[in-house]
Amino acid sequence: MEIPHFIVDTREGITFDLTNSKFLISLKLGMDNTHQAIKEADELYFSPGFNRSRLIVDESKIKSELNLFLDNSSNFLIGVTGTNGKSTVCYLISQLLDSLNIPNKIIGNFGEPMLDSIHLKDAGLVLIVELSSFQLKDSSYDNISRDSGLDIGIFTNFSEDHLDNHLSIDDYLEAKRTIENKIKKKGIYLYHKDSIETHPIRSKKAFSVGLNSTDYHYEVLGLETRFNSGESLLATTSRKLSKINMDNVMFALAAVNIMTAEKNITYQKPIHLDFLQFLKYRMEIVRSDHLLIVNDSKSTNPDSTYAALAEFSNIHEILILILGGDLKGLEFKESKLALNTQSICYIYGKDAQLIYSKLSHNQKILKSSISEVLDDIHKKNLKKATILFSPGCSSKDQFDDYLHRGQSFNNHLKKFGFI
Repeated sequence: MEIPHFIVDTREGITFDLTNSKFLISLKLGMDNTHQAIKEADELYFSPGFNRSRLIVDESKIKSELNLFLDNSSNFLIGVTGTNGKSTVCYLISQLLDSLNIPNKIIGNFGEPMLDSIHLKDAGLVLIVELSSFQLKDSSYDNISRDSGLDIGIFTNFSEDHLDNHLSIDDYLEAKRTIENKIKKKGIYLYHKDSIETHPIRSKKAFSVGLNSTDYHYEVLGLETRFNSGESLLATTSRKLSKINMDNVMFALAAVNIMTAEKNITYQKPIHLDFLQFLKYRMEIVRSDHLLIVNDSKSTNPDSTYAALAEFSNIHEILILILGGDLKGLEFKESKLALNTQSICYIYGKDAQLIYSKLSHNQKILKSSISEVLDDIHKKNLKKATILFSPGCSSKDQFDDYLHRGQSFNNHLKKFGFI
């Protein structure tokens, strides 16, 4: 049966490729047509991240891609949300499953759209679903069967973000917490021991993760980091990891440990993790001699900048911090930046003036672009320093995404002879 439906967009003059559509479609553009379509529709499906603040919407009509997917997928599902680290956790889970020869696929906010994977009926295929606050918020308006849903739900951490699209920090947190409602009745919830906002509200089977957890925890012994489930050693690595990446690895190992137990899959423990790769441009060291240069383009909110500073601010006496982009309604807290008197803070991009006005640091410099920033740093001919590119803002003001921004930063490093 063909169900007539509209694709709408508040913008005029844009185009869609409708050549592969299987359904009857009408395309409506502009604010007036959008309002009319919303009024006439029986069900509404919003693209994740779409800002509905200027629209009058009957919330009872809102349905979601996530709920459609959860009600129709027959695969083992691991859902991951959190302010920071969710993409990394998905990527690490996938690599761990690959190492155990367990077929898997990353979908959702990172990877293919969820609905493209509904047809995958291979019972042995594990689907790793990255879930944004936008996807979770929309899914809260209608329910799933408690016999369907996520087999494992993960909430990595919580801090302020996306206040340009959420009404408040409480609205943002409520959206994130929706992940608990999307877990099967017999499913398992993983949360961060030290992030109280992630702690379970309704889950009966929940396990904590973190340095201080008694469930899934890690410890650094000399040059080795050990990852444990209670008293059992799951994995080791000799690589130096940041605290946030130790958390991310622990979440990934916990999910794999639970999934293999559910499926009665045995594997050799401990796993030696030196093979793991991390996402590009997340605290990525691109030079490490007298100049330590870190490309942290994945930093899209102030809390991720604070995490990078905790990792790299004490390596050299001189720290050069590069901030900028679209703040998305957030702000930097000077007390958390904690820049010493030798530090220089460069600020560029859409909200550069706003960031500049809020910081009292004695060495702050406004520039319009990354190119101008690196040109100015190059002229200083520094003998020893840390250059930390951790923007703490969305990249969308000047770039397609954080990957585009990270590559642009590296390209300009080459242009000015830094690498």
